[in-house]
Amino acid sequence: QHFDDFITVSLRESVRAFDKALRGQQPDKPMLPVRVLCVGAKGYFRTQRPLWEHALSVINPSTSKYSISNESHHAWRQFSSWPPKESRTEWLSMTAGNMMLSTFAESKEENFTDHSLRFELESHHYDSFVWDPFNPTPTLGGRMFGLFEAGIKEQRKLTLRDDVVVYTTPPLKRTVEIAGDVYFEVFASSSAVSMDIFAKLCIVLPEKSALGKEITYNLCEGIKRHTLNVESGEHWPKRIRVHVGPICAQFGIGSRIRILLSGGSFPQYSRNLGYGDPTPTSTRMTTAKHRVLWSGSKLELPVTSAYSLEEALSCDNQEEADEIWAQSGKSFK
Repeated sequence: QHFDDFITVSLRESVRAFDKALRGQQPDKPMLPVRVLCVGAKGYFRTQRPLWEHALSVINPSTSKYSISNESHHAWRQFSSWPPKESRTEWLSMTAGNMMLSTFAESKEENFTDHSLRFELESHHYDSFVWDPFNPTPTLGGRMFGLFEAGIKEQRKLTLRDDVVVYTTPPLKRTVEIAGDVYFEVFASSSAVSMDIFAKLCIVLPEKSALGKEITYNLCEGIKRHTLNVESGEHWPKRIRVHVGPICAQFGIGSRIRILLSGGSFPQYSRNLGYGDPTPTSTRMTTAKHRVLWSGSKLELPVTSAYSLEEALSCDNQEEADEIWAQSGKSFK
């Protein structure tokens, strides 16, 4: 999808800008230094264009039924800087497959001692999965080299895997827009010396398809590796902070915010073999059981919309949330 919009919008506007510059003409309108595509929640994921349509839309936009306007739901946004100064950090915390509002303060440092973290593990306040480098979690879309493999893809195959942990919010009551850098922070432990945390931010749309009653699309992703210094006595669990990536996206009414966690994404990233050896020369590998603690786990989102996450997720009860989910499916067609 990003490739499609690059061809139909970015290339077209670049040609127009060069044409005006060579003619000595002024641009159509002043632009701020940063201009980004906002991945919209309505209509964006339904756009399909044959390759020949790209050429027509660049040469003569009026001949293409797939042309994109600034009034579309996936319009462009302009900012004076990146990350945008207009964004404000809001948090979602994790618990048993769900994401809910968090009250983390930006200046507050959460104090988690070894004793409290061990208590969380003993109380089974965590999610666990097995990372197997012999059968690694496969890459499905995202930032990678590949004309057809990269970009936004349906993620249902990943959500059904045993080596992927899924956290999802209730359906949104208000539209939320984010722009900036997304981070995921977690306390994690492993049976191996080294572990990766791969986090993928997704949007869930209430659309019926042959695969089920919802569709999950990836937006951005990131990975972070931590290897214990065994000689110094370092031990699990450890705080791992993942830069999930820069994004400008809109979550519409009825959609849900989802984060997928795994121990890697192969072949997008090299596999973590578990022993902490240098990847190019490592000759041994092992499966590992990873644990993701709920305490201290949080998703940081750069919100730019007028509505906050608190307002967007303020459903009075589960019945209201189910009703929003059921009724909003029609608006995403």
